Amino acid sequence: MSISDQIDKLINFNFGYHTGLEKLHVSLKKTRKQSPVSDAADALMRLKKGEKVFIVTGSPTRSWISPSIGENDGPIGAVVLSGALLKAFHILPVIITDALLMEATKSLVRGVGYTGGTIEEGLKAIESTSPLGLIALHDFPTNDKLARNAAAELIKKLKPSFLISVERSGRNEKGEYHNMKGINYSKDRARMDYLFTEARSKGISTIGIGDGGNEIGMGVIKEAVRQFIPYGKECQCPCKGGIACVTETDILVTAAVSNWGCYGIISALAIKLRKPQILHNGNTEKALIYKSIDAGFVDGVTGMAEPTVDGMPFQIHSGIVEILRFMALREIER
Repeated sequence: MSISDQIDKLINFNFGYHTGLEKLHVSLKKTRKQSPVSDAADALMRLKKGEKVFIVTGSPTRSWISPSIGENDGPIGAVVLSGALLKAFHILPVIITDALLMEATKSLVRGVGYTGGTIEEGLKAIESTSPLGLIALHDFPTNDKLARNAAAELIKKLKPSFLISVERSGRNEKGEYHNMKGINYSKDRARMDYLFTEARSKGISTIGIGDGGNEIGMGVIKEAVRQFIPYGKECQCPCKGGIACVTETDILVTAAVSNWGCYGIISALAIKLRKPQILHNGNTEKALIYKSIDAGFVDGVTGMAEPTVDGMPFQIHSGIVEILRFMALREIER
């Protein structure tokens, strides 16, 4: 078994929170010649200094109560991945999220050692003779027409090399958004799918990272989601279209926790580049989880403002990070 296959197996270890995840992983592997994390890392190896990468994330997890309540699975992984790509390639990462989650996400950026700023500031930073580690943040419309226009304008203006989705819910066949319990949470949700349909129409590479079947990218295996995931085929809302996302990406990475999907890609990338400095560690992971709660995020599974992600304590997440780090360092040192 290759090291990438081992990484892929580890990040898909299911503690029982996502029924049917293993079957999604098996279905996905049948569509690839090598592990999904290796595919993603190989694609990202094409990045060049000064290029832009859009990373969309954030999920208003209880929008029917307040659209400002977001879950911490997704934003943590997105900022860690942004930092790793910036460090590895000196590119400009642009995190795109909901307007009401911008400040909370920005607070996480400092947790990986970077400054959060606007796109304009980011463009200046990558051209500056005095270095400044900056990750740009940008919001996105909740209206379909505005979102479609914004996607076209943003991609035309910045010409990103990649779009990556991290735990970002995507629309089902009826154009609605759902959580894992089959509840419709389309209200006040930024329509990120348009970014990916626009990017793919322009030949821009796309990567999706998800853990349940309702995320952008899962359109690649939507029939498996409908077959194996509760509410995959039929949701609990009047649309009855199920939670399966129909938006596809060129590469899909499944994981038991979407943050882990980011960490798996980073580990594979560190090995291929022989750059251990792009890896984070368990202590940083713990700090980010605590910071996410302080910033206003909650655990998306439990709904609690405590240091957990997807119902699992920070020790589990820090442990996964340390195992991935050990695997990567061992391989690099060979």
